[in-house]
Parts: sequence; C-alpha cells; structure tokens
Amino acid sequence: MVLQEPRLLSVGQAQLVSSVEAVEQVCSWPLLRLLPALRAYPRLLVTPGERLYAAAATLQQQLRLSEEGLALALRRAPAALLVPSGQLADLLAELAAALAVPTDVAADILLQEPQLLLRRPGAVSAVLGALRSTFQLSSDELLQVVEYDPTVLCWSPGALADSSSKFREAAGRHKAWAAEYKQLMSKPVNVARALRIEPLRLLRLTFMLRSRMAASCSLKAAVSMSGRQFAAQYPGYAAWLAQRYSAGGVPRQYRGAELDEDEDEDDEGEEE
Repeated sequence: MVLQEPRLLSVGQAQLVSSVEAVEQVCSWPLLRLLPALRAYPRLLVTPGERLYAAAATLQQQLRLSEEGLALALRRAPAALLVPSGQLADLLAELAAALAVPTDVAADILLQEPQLLLRRPGAVSAVLGALRSTFQLSSDELLQVVEYDPTVLCWSPGALADSSSKFREAAGRHKAWAAEYKQLMSKPVNVARALRIEPLRLLRLTFMLRSRMAASCSLKAAVSMSGRQFAAQYPGYAAWLAQRYSAGGVPRQYRGAELDEDEDEDDEGEEE
C-alpha cells in the first residue's frame, strides 16, 4: 500500500480515522468489508474525510441517487469518491450524447456497472465508436447493446475488435456457420453476448471442423452449451483439448466424468 501511496507514511492517525469513517459512512459498510477496496485504492486513506463526504454528496447529486442508492454504488466502486466531479459530468454528457438519451438514462447505464464511474470520457467514446463501426449499428441498436451489457464500455477498442474478429473468423470457416453468424449478429442483444464468449469456447469450433463434425451442430449451440453438455455430446473433445495443453491443464469443465456436479450451467448463448 505504501508503494502505491507513499503519502501514507506522513498521514496522522486522526486523518486516517477520519478517512476510514467517511468511507464507512457513505458506503454504509463495516470496515472489514471495505478492507479490499482500501488496499486497492490507498488514496482513499490519504484523502481527508471532509473531502470524501463532499465527493459523495456530489456523486449523489449528479447521479440523482438516494443515500441507499449511493451506498450500493460505492460498495461496488468506492474509488468513485476519487473521481473529479467535472470528469463525471463530462462522462455523463458524452454518454448521453453518444447514445442520444437524456442524462438520467446515461446515469442509469453507468450505475448498472459502477466501475464505469471510473472511466474517462474519451475512453467511453472510443469504445462506442468501435462498437458502431465494427457491427454497423444504428444509434438505437448501439443503445440496446449497451443497455443489455454496460460492461462493454469497460473494454478497450483494441480488445473489442480482437474479440469480435476471432468469433467472426471462427464462424466463417464453415458455410452454414457463416450464414448463421450473420443472422445472429443482426440482433443487438447477440452482439453483446458474442463479445462475452470465452476464447476456449471458440476452440470447440476448431475441434468440430477438424473432426468433420461441423454439420452436426449449429453455431449457437456449439458456443452456448455448458462445458458438461459439450463434453457429453462430443466425447473426443476432452482428449483433443488435452493435446493443446500441458498435462493436467485441461479446464475442469471438460474432464468428462470428473465434472463437478454443482457447476452452474452457462446461459450466455446467442438468441435465435
């Protein structure tokens, strides 16, 4: 913590207590629950308590929140107390303009993923521009993507382009999948879901192509089945995957009989 924030060495006990009490108060959480955040953002400890209270009041006003709503948001992103008020105002204005929505709607979107409160305005504009150009989205479709999954605004344009191109390229290796991909991506909700597909799931497509089984499964089913389901339907996959990883490196959800029966089923497949 001291390496991150050397000023901790010169902060008196009274100020430390004041700062901790301020964070506890505005987050409505006990210190033990806040310790991970304080370790991650030690600057909170060197910011005077009165400044933290003032920052909380500004956040509450700009985001039009109740005290309870503010506390809920700050529990997920306590570092928002360190964001300059002008930066948040610019972020709200930029997001509202880019999505053609009122400022209060932009605030609601940010609050679905409070970590977005830490983003700089220019970064959000860049991501929205990349989304629009990559998937040829209208303003209304862009809004649907962001409302479905606001975390897409946490991406960098480069990471977004890389993720989308990998799925598009994998789907393009089989004629039926390519046609299905085009149909799926015509719906904004599927754009949001596609960006969340893990790279490991795309390996399933490579396996099916090399095993000459691509025609046996739709693109949607191939990437949206849970690990347990896919391993059961394609028993050879676990062995094939093992060849791509070092011994013991096969992800747990592809180990056939060794599967954890309490594993949650995935629900991130694309819509028809």
